Formats: sequence, structure tokens, C-alpha cells
Amino acid sequence: AGLGKIMLAHAETCAVHLFNPQRLLMHVVEARQELIDFYTRRGYVLSGKTSAYPSGDGVGTPKIELRLVELHKRPDIRPIEG
Repeated sequence: AGLGKIMLAHAETCAVHLFNPQRLLMHVVEARQELIDFYTRRGYVLSGKTSAYPSGDGVGTPKIELRLVELHKRPDIRPIEG
């Protein structure tokens, strides 16, 4: 229904408004190719960097070894004035 696109656009707008970042950065579970595809269709680019899944950070313990991939993009939204 397009809810994911709406939520991502809102999160990006809020991030730009609050922090005025040079780039937006996220980490996605490498095994979730459909999520990586979703974000790349919205302008995110794989950086080539990977990291271990943060299983010690209270996010649960995966049953298989997971890695995170880093994606980034330059904000294409202008900060909200006022």
C-alpha cells in the first residue's frame, strides 16, 4: 500500500529538519535482499562496508550468523525553515 515509502520519506524529512545531515546512513541485515532493493530504489547506495550483527545490544540472538550492510545517500530534501 506504499506505507513503507511514506514512513521512509517522513523519517528522512525529520532527520534533515532536526540534524541537517550531509548524508543519511543506515544498516540493513545482509540476508534481507528485498530490503536492500527497497532502499536502493529510493536512492540509497551500498557503501561496501559490512559489520557484525549487534547481538549483544539487546536486539536478540540470531539463529544463524548475520551481517549488516551499510547504505547511504545524500539528502534530497531541503530542511524545513522556521
